[in-house]
Amino acid sequence: MELEDDGSLFVQGDTSKHDTYELEFKSLPAGITALRLEALAR
Repeated sequence: MELEDDGSLFVQGDTSKHDTYELEFKSLPAGITALRLEALAR
């Protein structure tokens, strides 16, 4: 897992396996009620 210059995370690996990722946030702006996850081909 790599943190990109734009603040996004890049994850790569064996696509035949299923990985689980756990995200922890130190602080979020008030009023945040959802998180959108996008999977993009690179």
